[in-house]
Amino acid sequence: LVSIQRTTLAQRGAATDDTVYYYSTRAIACCSLLCSAPPTPSFVFSRVLLCNAVGAIRTMTLLNVGTVIVTYLVTTTALCLYLKSEAAAAAAAAVVTKSASPAATSILDITIGNLAATSLLFFNNLNILIAICEIALGKHIAKIKSDYLVLKKKYGGGNEWEGCVAFLTKPLHGGLGDAFKLDDTWSWMWSTYALYDPSYQNTEAFGFFIDVGNGWSTIPPGLLMNYAIIYGPYLLPITEDSSIITPLLVGCIGI
Repeated sequence: LVSIQRTTLAQRGAATDDTVYYYSTRAIACCSLLCSAPPTPSFVFSRVLLCNAVGAIRTMTLLNVGTVIVTYLVTTTALCLYLKSEAAAAAAAAVVTKSASPAATSILDITIGNLAATSLLFFNNLNILIAICEIALGKHIAKIKSDYLVLKKKYGGGNEWEGCVAFLTKPLHGGLGDAFKLDDTWSWMWSTYALYDPSYQNTEAFGFFIDVGNGWSTIPPGLLMNYAIIYGPYLLPITEDSSIITPLLVGCIGI
């Protein structure tokens, strides 16, 4: 598969970056490992989602910001739903009381059976990604300012939308490693967003301060909510009427 990809890129005249093939090979190996697992219904569903995501990465000439965002949201949400289905199956296999009613254990039933929980998992994963970008806003504001001035000359005066498209289609020449570069890939997001709201390149603006603070404070509650949605209903109770993680606790911390 990697050989075919290299030939395809060469035919298109694209640079054959070994980093791209390195990560592609690892992704394909992970898929092969997953495909060798027992074919339970929930695992098959998550395997299809993951293989589709990895396949999309593998067949692209170059990674770009938009495809990285989509792949992140699909894989993290699918992983959460898979873990929730496994927790439900484990709880169903170890019924504590005879009066316990059977619950949905397949990943498909869990996904469509509680759309509010599924939507919240998706939103939390998106919010965690945004929070990471907001940390980049605070750490690399000087670069954001200088990049904003360049983008303003190029896309200012009614062409801001073209700047957004340019950011989302910005290729990651260094492969997946570029997806973890706050000082380059994700700081560019704020330079682009500042075309609409210049306060995000101004260290004295309210928007700058509130979003940087939001970045540092949002990730722990987001992870806690995901954990509560996945494992909360299946944790061992402290007493007959209370669980280790209660909706009240999660709600208070979230607020």
